[in-house]
Amino acid sequence: DPKRLLDLVSLLMRHEIEVYRVDSPLNLEKGRMLAGGEEGPINIPAGSYLVPLRQPKKRLAKALFEPIPQIESRFLEEVERLRKINRSLGDGVQKERLGFYDVTSWSLPLTYGLAAVEMKSGFSWDGLNRLEEEPSLNGRVEGKARYAYLFSGRSDTGSMLAGRLLQEGFQVGVSTRAFRNSGSEYQPGDYVVRVERNPESLHRRIEELAGETGAVVRASDTAGSETGISLGSRRIVDLKAPRIAVFADQPTRAVAFGSVYSLLDQRYGLKFTAIRTGSFNRVDLSRYNVIILPDGSAAGYVNILGEDGRKKLLQWVRNGGVAIGIKAGARYFTLGDDPPVDVKFVAEYSDEESEAVHPIEMHPGSIFQTSINTDYFLGYGYGDRIPVQVRGNRLMTPTKTGVNVVVFPPDSHLGGHKWEYSEEILEGKSYLADIPVGEGHILLFADDPTFRAYWRGLDRLLANGIVLGPSF
Repeated sequence: DPKRLLDLVSLLMRHEIEVYRVDSPLNLEKGRMLAGGEEGPINIPAGSYLVPLRQPKKRLAKALFEPIPQIESRFLEEVERLRKINRSLGDGVQKERLGFYDVTSWSLPLTYGLAAVEMKSGFSWDGLNRLEEEPSLNGRVEGKARYAYLFSGRSDTGSMLAGRLLQEGFQVGVSTRAFRNSGSEYQPGDYVVRVERNPESLHRRIEELAGETGAVVRASDTAGSETGISLGSRRIVDLKAPRIAVFADQPTRAVAFGSVYSLLDQRYGLKFTAIRTGSFNRVDLSRYNVIILPDGSAAGYVNILGEDGRKKLLQWVRNGGVAIGIKAGARYFTLGDDPPVDVKFVAEYSDEESEAVHPIEMHPGSIFQTSINTDYFLGYGYGDRIPVQVRGNRLMTPTKTGVNVVVFPPDSHLGGHKWEYSEEILEGKSYLADIPVGEGHILLFADDPTFRAYWRGLDRLLANGIVLGPSF
């Protein structure tokens, strides 16, 4: 994603870390992808960026990039001692805390969802140029369209531009099929803005917003495509403007609300309304088609919303609303006597050999690989894999009535501390599930995709739910 790539480069430069641009292909005899894989020859394409460790900020650069930071052996020995004690205690006895203070992996290329290579062999400095100024995207409109403007949904800039246009009252469509138009290739999830369906002000405004978001917009003078669907096809879905509400105050966590705020307001420029959870029963829900429940306390949501609030929220979903639950906000929908979703959040696992049931120990902010269903609208614009964070001791079972959009494959560990059983119990679990309810959707994130506003690689998963969800 060019937007996230340049944002990361700029962040490094603001910390005085030297960054070089690769202007010609670089062939490595030995390298390893940070997102998993064996060591071997790797070709680095032109346009990539290189961070050498032969520089004054070597230690900082290494700390920001390494996926598995070294944990002192004495600390891990103490963890194992406490685990042994906990196993000897009954279910009703309070367990010892294992001592992990916070997350144990924060590798920036993984949190930004970028392809990165750990270079294991020497390289030639020819064709490398140190950056002196922070790079920026050249957002622009190429030509004045007679039929439609087209732009990619495979970059965060596309979601940003589409959301801004929709909230300003312009008509935007998204393609669900691939096509080739005016010499350029387009994929499912790419956007189509047809001139005849919009006011004359579209030409000026889309140029302004392209410059602000960094999106590259191409003009088309014809509905006819060289291959695939035409621009008049029913496979291009007309989108509804996202009218967003976000629960705030108790029982949400302030940092969780702030992370959602950061994505919507600061990065995407989308307008939303913060609703105090305790005032929900007095809110006119017809004003919104997206409601986000940030992480916090699932039991707190139950207590504060009450039965009347639950019925009101679920009826709104049945009428076509999109409810997005994040971690505890997702678990809220699984509670009660008649939950509207078929997933569960489990905190135990079974030992296949002994058939004994054990509690899942807290995962201290570790990074795992996931697989994405890119044929489904929530996965539009992604490749087939994306790293996510697992933090806590509850895992989400897959849905059988909806769509498991993001799931954990075998051998998924990428960074941070894991338990000996972590990958086994994660395999097949869901990270993002979409459960249709009536005319609407309940989207459930097992963990927080906006974590502390620095986990950038999952922005578009949440944005797809917001921008596309009300129309699918």
